[in-house]
Amino acid sequence: MMKINYHSSHRNNVARMILLLSTFIGIVLIAGLLFGTVLLDIHPFTQTNSRANNLAAFVLELRLNREVLALCCGGMLATGSAILQGLTRNPMVAPDLTGMTSIGCLLIILCEILHGSSPLMNIMLGIIGSMLGFLLCIYLAKKRQRLMVVLTGITISFTATALIQLLMLKAPDHISDFLQFLNGSLYAASSQTMVMLTGMTLILMPLVFVLGKRFLVFALDEQTSRSIGVPFTAYQTSCFLVASMLIGSSLMGVGNMGFLGIVAPNIARYLCGQRPRYVFALSFLIGGLLYLLADTLGRCLVSPAEIPAGIMTNMITAPIFLYVLFHFYRGQDGWN
Repeated sequence: MMKINYHSSHRNNVARMILLLSTFIGIVLIAGLLFGTVLLDIHPFTQTNSRANNLAAFVLELRLNREVLALCCGGMLATGSAILQGLTRNPMVAPDLTGMTSIGCLLIILCEILHGSSPLMNIMLGIIGSMLGFLLCIYLAKKRQRLMVVLTGITISFTATALIQLLMLKAPDHISDFLQFLNGSLYAASSQTMVMLTGMTLILMPLVFVLGKRFLVFALDEQTSRSIGVPFTAYQTSCFLVASMLIGSSLMGVGNMGFLGIVAPNIARYLCGQRPRYVFALSFLIGGLLYLLADTLGRCLVSPAEIPAGIMTNMITAPIFLYVLFHFYRGQDGWN
């Protein structure tokens, strides 16, 4: 009876957190639509002046595109990172520390220079680059020790970043666009990109919760998981593919700024414990909220200029992460 009451109470606490985070997202979303270089109000929509109506609708569309993109990209990056941390049993694994974001960005920029690209092509290249980066990191860190995985990933990331900088020097006319992309700027986000990433979110997130039902098997060894009826290798591969698709798709909005991938899942665990589906749900909401807030503040603080959302996210999340790190993981010699 006590166990049932505990689980019921824990579930209710998580539900309240989800409701609270969703409320904050709604508030920030509305604020992001109203505030910016041009203060948007509802009066033009109630007037017969077609020019005022068109201007207000145009501003609203631009802001709505980037707000939805920020929510989807931040949420997908955080959720994909939470899956990776479970796969490797390492809470310090993140897309930028395993070379996933840097190799994905490298492929996107290389394709842009050689042949040009489209939103669909960029999403596909981001997914392929994410897979290649993580597989290369795990292959080179053969023993899969936590420190070795992180150090190997940092080496891969630095190498890919150096190649990106070399490519940018070879294409000076596009340096400004490439820098905006790498720093996670959502400036001039298109409706096509927004629709594609919203679709990816709606397809992949249900898969995450389906896979999360058995995610605790990664705390066991392969033989034990097979004995309880879980095909370990196939399940592990499925989780990796979904994580790579989440992270690769998010590159369209976050660029090479993947620090959010460490912060959001660890905050989620701080709030709800280690149950995978709770962690995934809160990771998506926290990641989306932080990136949405970063984009809104980046547009408003130095208007009419703007701070890229990726840079603003790092500024916001760094002190939060230090607090969680020193309070939640104090005295722990690993991730239980």
